[in-house]
Amino acid sequence: MIRFSSYRILALALLATSSGYALAQSSLTNSNSAPWAEVDVPYIYAYRTGSSTQPATYPVSTNRPDVVNLPSSITIPSGAGSNLFYYSTNPVTADTPVRINVGFLHEDIIVKHVGVTGHSSSSTTFFGHTTGHWHYVNLPCNGKVGGFNVQMTSSRPDVIPVEPTINVPQGALSNFQYFSANEVAVDTSVRITARLNGQQRQWDYVVKPSFTQPLAPNVTEVVGGSNTVAWVYANLNTSPRSAYRVNLTSSDPAALPIASSVDISPGSLSNFVYLGHQPVSSPKLVTLTGKSDLLGAGAPARTAQILVEPNTPSIDASSTTVLGGTENPYHYVRVLAPLGAATDFPLTSSAPEALAVPEKLSVASGSSSNWFYSTSKLTPIDRVVTLSTQYAGMPASVNVTVLANKPTHFAFVPQTVPQNSGGHYYYLYLRGNAPSGGASVALSSDNPGVLDPGGPMAIIAGSNNNWRYFSVGSVTRPTYVTLSATWNQNTAKGTVAVVPPVNRISGRIFWNGLADPATAPETVDLEFRQGATTVMRNNVPLHEDLSYNVAAPGGGNWDVSMKAGTWLRRTIKNISDGRTFADFNLINGDIDDDNAVTVFDYIDLSAAFDTFAGDPGFNERADLDRDGSVSVFDYIILSENFDTEGDQ
Repeated sequence: MIRFSSYRILALALLATSSGYALAQSSLTNSNSAPWAEVDVPYIYAYRTGSSTQPATYPVSTNRPDVVNLPSSITIPSGAGSNLFYYSTNPVTADTPVRINVGFLHEDIIVKHVGVTGHSSSSTTFFGHTTGHWHYVNLPCNGKVGGFNVQMTSSRPDVIPVEPTINVPQGALSNFQYFSANEVAVDTSVRITARLNGQQRQWDYVVKPSFTQPLAPNVTEVVGGSNTVAWVYANLNTSPRSAYRVNLTSSDPAALPIASSVDISPGSLSNFVYLGHQPVSSPKLVTLTGKSDLLGAGAPARTAQILVEPNTPSIDASSTTVLGGTENPYHYVRVLAPLGAATDFPLTSSAPEALAVPEKLSVASGSSSNWFYSTSKLTPIDRVVTLSTQYAGMPASVNVTVLANKPTHFAFVPQTVPQNSGGHYYYLYLRGNAPSGGASVALSSDNPGVLDPGGPMAIIAGSNNNWRYFSVGSVTRPTYVTLSATWNQNTAKGTVAVVPPVNRISGRIFWNGLADPATAPETVDLEFRQGATTVMRNNVPLHEDLSYNVAAPGGGNWDVSMKAGTWLRRTIKNISDGRTFADFNLINGDIDDDNAVTVFDYIDLSAAFDTFAGDPGFNERADLDRDGSVSVFDYIILSENFDTEGDQ
């Protein structure tokens, strides 16, 4: 870089000390009044007025000989009006003013400091154990001959080591250097300093740990010793510059062993190792730990947890409810992992008389289950049977309910039959199919003179019912005949109604809430309605079985209505005048006789509560169950039927 100062003509004469001649006028010309230290090579011209046959020599000096390098003098040859000399500069720590004297003239210059003016870098934040990072240092001018050696230092050379110098070569304004980062345990700040000519520039980097992620297993729970393939990954945040080793440990290597280390290759972000889980007798929560080999034993731990479960057996039932004597369900004994060799599982039943099992079950090597049949047997009552096994001290069981096979009901066709008639039939049903030997069901009648069941009924194996014709004898009033069927210590009953062949309506009355049926009314009033016609039948007597039998008022269909005592009105519509039954199921609780069970009935009952017949305040209507007292049992009847209205 060349800079010219303005041409100066000085008023003073420049004396030629060697020749004795004086110059009337003289001047200096400077090629660069602000040279960069060590870079620029400026020069100064000395002029004299006119020419001479004699040479003239002038002394050269400076006030800062430590900064500028000058010749001791300059000679203007004979016949010449000027001459020049070059000078050089030394390093300075700051821009430095310098005066150069030539004879009695001088020239003032500024020798400019050359230092690091700035920097640039590939990144200021990166992960440890990586490479390919670089930074530039920038100068304010081109480099000198041989270049400038910028001194480089790192505040943490163990984290970011740097070369001691960066050479900015001649003709260049900057240069760079590559550097690598080492692994760190935590985010670490590093300051890089560049020094040149007594001054420095600094910039900061943050190096982050490469291994911060927790270990990543593909499963969080395994059965010890099973064929479940388990592995764990070690993951980095960036690809390492060379193989990155993670040291591995297990908190319980007997349950979950792991390799001592895993290497992550350059160009990769992760690697894994397989886990060889082993059988355990109780659940083990195992912690796997990974630490950076680069940071040693004190490195922060990256962990993962895996639960190792025992190889526990189980029993699965194909059906948890079976019918005794007819079904033989199968069951699986399962293990949660294949066994290393064939293993016998002992089998037991809590009630072999209801559900029997084999003594043992063998599970073959390499298999995880096997199955067996149980044998259900006739049982007179429903039984909950527990089937059990065990493996290595670990039990397993399943409950199976064995149902009692028994007669359940009769189905009479028809349900009401006229006296002295035949050709009727009934079905008898079991709870399930009869066993392999069939079922011989004993039959009995509570009135064999009217209906004789005719001895036992056989139900063949695989069937759940049989049927039989029956005939009935004569009766003087509607008669209910009950048949009983007994098998496997259980009895079922069914009732058929036998009626006289007259135009009468018969039925039974069920008095809700009576403590004793013997306290029921002996007679009832029946109201027959047919369109606008209403016929009353008062004081209709009740038989011992609480049935009634009354002649119909005439032909056609009638609505029959009944209201008695504290029971709500019940109306049965469209009753024909033939041999027809109309049963009344009466609801109790109407103390105030308004055909509804309401709060007013509660008030009446409360007023008479805890009184007995003959006591002052006893209310006979409040004694709903007719036991001679108004008690909590009457409250129960009232509560069960509360907010109920009778028919119209």
